[in-house]
Amino acid sequence: MQSIPTDLEPAERDPKKLRNTALILTLVMTIGGILVASAYVKNLKRQSENFVPDHKGFFQKNIKLKIANGEIISLHDFEKKVWLAVQVSSANPESSQDTLRGYEKACQEIEGEKPHLVLFAVDVSPDELSPLDKLEERWPEATIVAANATILHKFIKNEMKVGIYPHETESGWVHDTVGVLVDRHRHIRGHFDFEHYRGHDEKVTAKTGTSPHFADQLDALFLKNLKFLLQEPYEAEKISPKNVGLGRTLGFGIIFIMFFALIRGFQKHRKS
Repeated sequence: MQSIPTDLEPAERDPKKLRNTALILTLVMTIGGILVASAYVKNLKRQSENFVPDHKGFFQKNIKLKIANGEIISLHDFEKKVWLAVQVSSANPESSQDTLRGYEKACQEIEGEKPHLVLFAVDVSPDELSPLDKLEERWPEATIVAANATILHKFIKNEMKVGIYPHETESGWVHDTVGVLVDRHRHIRGHFDFEHYRGHDEKVTAKTGTSPHFADQLDALFLKNLKFLLQEPYEAEKISPKNVGLGRTLGFGIIFIMFFALIRGFQKHRKS
């Protein structure tokens, strides 16, 4: 067994080497920051020139749905369609009126294929479909889902990426009124909160006497998204969550590796 040397002396730090190391680390971080910022600016410019709706999520689970006519369908039956998912209450059909009005307005501007409307009635049980009759009369071309089931409430909150879990209170049902836009490949491509922007316009108008027209801007953005997705062809190989956000993931991975390498290098120089 080797004995520990007793004549060890602390290493002398070379101020010149430390300054050079600090300079190199600063230079690498600065260059990395410039490259990341440059890539971000280029990406924004490319998006403005070639508009592409962002990916917000992916419906991978194939859950079963019971609709107004009693038929059982699956989520995957909406594949190859562009569709808008909206939560509604049969007891208060006007609860999502702003989103539905935005949908109708956009459809009037679109020629040919229209986006499909899927209404999730959060207060209607799959065992009792009669409350869906009024909704079916108002929206005969829509697919109306009896969604008062725990699994569907969880699906709405977690898979649709909305902010409110549907629940019943003394004053009635509370649910999100956001419209969730889905493309032909089951990718979520946008959340459109028509109620929020209309309400904001009203508040600003009441205070200043002038409307900022945020609701009109949202209408235009919604229509732009719809037109893009309706023109996008169906491609079976796109039915995969693997490619969603791949570039973003790689970017963060590279930044993390660079940061970790810099920290390790700095620690080694401190020990020396």
